[in-house]
Amino acid sequence: MDETEVLLNRVTELEIRCMQLQQDFDALNEVVLGQQRELIVWRAAFARFETRLDNLADPEPPRDPLAERPPHY
Repeated sequence: MDETEVLLNRVTELEIRCMQLQQDFDALNEVVLGQQRELIVWRAAFARFETRLDNLADPEPPRDPLAERPPHY
């Protein structure tokens, strides 16, 4: 093998590795995007549960109809 062939083989090998890295990057990017979408859903669910919990923790005090005055007084 002459020097030109060796260099061509090295370049070809580097191109193959670069393509493999790009495929791995794309696959990992899809995983991250999926996790981001899932995290958005979980955050919304958490906010709903937090609101419900706050509502359970601070219920409105019971109203005493006898203590309330009608608005025309």
